[in-house]
Parts: sequence; C-alpha cells; structure tokens
Amino acid sequence: MPADVAERRSRESLHRPHAVDAAPAQAPGLAVGSRRAGRPPECWAAFDAVVNVTRDAYAGMAGDARYLQVPVAEGKRDKVGLVQHLPAALRFVAARLLKGDRVLVHCAQGRDRSVGVALAVLATCFDENLALDAARCAAVAAGGPVALDRGRGKERLCRLLNVVVKARPRAEPSRATMKKLHRFFME
Repeated sequence: MPADVAERRSRESLHRPHAVDAAPAQAPGLAVGSRRAGRPPECWAAFDAVVNVTRDAYAGMAGDARYLQVPVAEGKRDKVGLVQHLPAALRFVAARLLKGDRVLVHCAQGRDRSVGVALAVLATCFDENLALDAARCAAVAAGGPVALDRGRGKERLCRLLNVVVKARPRAEPSRATMKKLHRFFME
C-alpha cells in the first residue's frame, strides 16, 4: 500500500467516533488507547492490529494474527514483564506498520504501559520527523537490534514522550516504565 494512502487511512480512521478513547501517537498508523478502544469486534472498524498490554486477554482473540497479548502487570507490580515482552511487541508492530496497517497499542487506562510500548515503537521505527523509517522498521520486524544512540537515547525518549502527551494528554507513564525503557534501549 502506498505511504500516502496508508497515512490518509490512518488519520481518517483515528478520528471516527467508534475509535473512542484512542489517540494517534502523532505517527502514521500508530495509536495509543485504553482497554475500551481495543475491545473486539468494535476495534476492527478503526484498527487493523491491536497490541493489548495488560494481563487480561479478550475472549476469542488467542491465535488471531491481528492481535498480540503482552502480559504486563500494572505499575510497580511489573518487575520484568515489559522488558521481557517488548521485543515481541516491537516485531509485531513493526511488521504491521510496514504493511500500512493501523495499529492500536492499549493498556487498561491508556496512560502507562501502552505509552511505554508506543514510545519504544516510535524510537525504533520512526525518524526524527515521525515518518516511518522503512529500513529500521524492517530490521526491527526481523528481530534486529533496537539500541538507541547512547549519548542521546534518553533525550529522544523524553522528546517522543512529549509528542505522545500532546496527542493524548492523559498519557502519563510511570517513572518505573520510563526506567525500564531506558534500560531496554541502553543496555
């Protein structure tokens, strides 16, 4: 699918009323939302793929190629889940973005865990202007390295967080989530 068609389709779908409680992450094809936005079958009207960053899976979604369950506990209860499951989430989202799909990343409230995964996607699959970097995205989809520039990684994550918060004002990743992201990318 041509990039301009995918971008237009993404913008249009994210502003439909049924895409309730989800906001575009200021990057083509990527949105952050709450559990309500990811509820099937309604979610399929606005999104082509869903990443559920909670321990609670929706009934009937196991085995659906459009759906990825990332079982991460909420807040401080998560010790290693986010870091452990982030590579699989990045591969899934990168592959879907390369196809021109509209991807929703959600957690219970769309404030912490989903924002963390969205920041990781933005940092690895998009350039400084938030345009899809097809080469990097393909490398991530293939399971390639995802490290950020050691000298500017933390600064890039903070800048991307500001972009996400601008699009979704209730985005508020915990300090623990930000530390996990920093550790994931810098180690």
